[in-house]
Amino acid sequence: MILLLLALLSTPISREPPIPPHPCPVAARMGARLQLDDERRSNACEAEGVLGTAGWSEEWIAGALANAWHESGWQADAVGDRGRSVGFWQLRDNGLGQGMGELRFDVSESTARVISSAQRQRLRPDRGDVRYAADKFCQLIMRPSDKVRKGEQRAETAARLSADDPI
Repeated sequence: MILLLLALLSTPISREPPIPPHPCPVAARMGARLQLDDERRSNACEAEGVLGTAGWSEEWIAGALANAWHESGWQADAVGDRGRSVGFWQLRDNGLGQGMGELRFDVSESTARVISSAQRQRLRPDRGDVRYAADKFCQLIMRPSDKVRKGEQRAETAARLSADDPI
């Protein structure tokens, strides 16, 4: 009996495997607050993955995603400006999306173009808070009309949607 008790006590207790981290925590948090469908959350997750692989901080990812929310509502097939701006980022055919054609609808390809723009401008997407990131992303990468006002608006959106505290 004692041997059986010792055997039971010395047997390691199996623990539950740890829950792996969400592959795109920023998009998940923001998408939940926006109460979006799976397709739009998936688009944002895809963009987050490409940005994260390029070394962008969570703050810059949130700032970028806030801009994409204002541009397309995270819809990869969005068409605006009478067809001149399309996709998740609403890349213009005579702007950042020049020469991309239908690839502007591809979230990974268009996100790579956004990253290239940031690199050319020597932006530091690993520094600064979420408000700074959203504002700079708006003004220097997206460059909409009235970019100062829209930068402030998108900074507010990024801060509200990416906050860790409950709504």
